Amino acid sequence: MTASVALLALSAAAFGVACALAGAGWMKARSASAWQALSRERELLVDLVDEWLWQADADLRIRLCALRPASLAGWRVPPRSASA
Repeated sequence: MTASVALLALSAAAFGVACALAGAGWMKARSASAWQALSRERELLVDLVDEWLWQADADLRIRLCALRPASLAGWRVPPRSASA
């Protein structure tokens, strides 16, 4: 009977280790995908900074505005004629 209890304890310990390893692998995969999503969001924000820039003074009046929504949307702005 002692051998069967020892075998049961050993198999329970082996099962626990297997579950811990499986959980660690799952968390690693989950955190890797979350890291990739976070990286992609940061890249998108950096891309927006290049397109949408403005400066304001102490009274929060806009002093510099460099917005290019047409280029973001893929619109083509017709060139201005020389007479205008």
